[in-house]
Amino acid sequence: VNSAYHLYPTLPLKFVCPAQPNFSHRVNPIHPDYLKKFDDVNTLSNALISNLGDYNGSGNRIFLEIAEAALAGVIWRTKESYPECCNLAHVSAILMTKSFEELFDYIKASHYASLLAKPLLDSADTDRQLAAIMTTLSNAFRKIVSPELFAIFSGHDLELAINHPDHLCALNIINHPKYDAALTPFLATLTKCVLMQMAERHRHPSVFILDEAATIKVGDLDKVLKTLRSYNIAVVLGIQDKIDGVLMYGEQKFLSIMANLNAKIIGKANDPSTMKYYESLFEIIREKRTSVSRSAGLGTDTRLTTTFQDRKKHYGQEFNQLAQGQAFVFDEKGANRKVHFDLLPVIEKPLQPIYNWTPVELKNNFDQILATARQLC
Repeated sequence: VNSAYHLYPTLPLKFVCPAQPNFSHRVNPIHPDYLKKFDDVNTLSNALISNLGDYNGSGNRIFLEIAEAALAGVIWRTKESYPECCNLAHVSAILMTKSFEELFDYIKASHYASLLAKPLLDSADTDRQLAAIMTTLSNAFRKIVSPELFAIFSGHDLELAINHPDHLCALNIINHPKYDAALTPFLATLTKCVLMQMAERHRHPSVFILDEAATIKVGDLDKVLKTLRSYNIAVVLGIQDKIDGVLMYGEQKFLSIMANLNAKIIGKANDPSTMKYYESLFEIIREKRTSVSRSAGLGTDTRLTTTFQDRKKHYGQEFNQLAQGQAFVFDEKGANRKVHFDLLPVIEKPLQPIYNWTPVELKNNFDQILATARQLC
């Protein structure tokens, strides 16, 4: 935020911060205007489900596919029949409050929703599998719903095409380490939607900064990096250690992400495997060495021997010794150098509340959304 204010002091600052709803704008990443194709629904459903941390392992592949199908089907049916309720709050409430029979009927009422949710509907013939799926699905959504999240994700204060001339702003999407498991799926969906809306021709040049990039999973991020570049969108990823990226994306996917970054600015690292990887980025240089040998005895013969030895320009342990502000920069041509960044002056500007919700009002809104979801059929 501080950097954006220095670079663009007249650009409006917008905030999405579900942990502090009174200081947050309301957003709707599944607004009907954003769901023009099946691909849009499937992509956003994948963004939410793939960030359910407890279910993100390879052993839960079937659950993830069926959960995505269920979510996509509910979103499309709601878009068609109840567009005013097509938001993450109401859709989550539908999945939370309806029995399978009710959910089945809700999705089956739309031909297109049935197509999107086919893996879920096909599982209806197996009672045991169905019970396991519904229990797991309900438990997953139970962990990511709250009055605060429902308040923020049930409105539509901001257009998410933030590089459009009519909607220019610096949008700050703020997670909270204390509530990371609950917030991340919704914030990941929002992030994906913003990128989709920005990826249009003839827009303002812009930048997407993802700090602590390993805490949120952006689907096909390696491909996204290539695509956004063609839309004049620069991408800045901030990550602590390579191991964090590997845990989130897997070894090969993370290496592909790193390979698709034009430039890299690498600061202090603590993880040995990370330091070894950073060492591999440096080119090999040929170092000239001269040795002197003298003959034994009383003679004065001296020989100079010159040899050349290949070595890395810098070694991994040097990354552990970097001081604050120091980093190695690798440009798009592969050239590298050591630099020092000075901290920009911190501009303290108190945030003004956008809303004045009380805890009682948040709870009443939460209950109202749940009640509305039960009535939709």
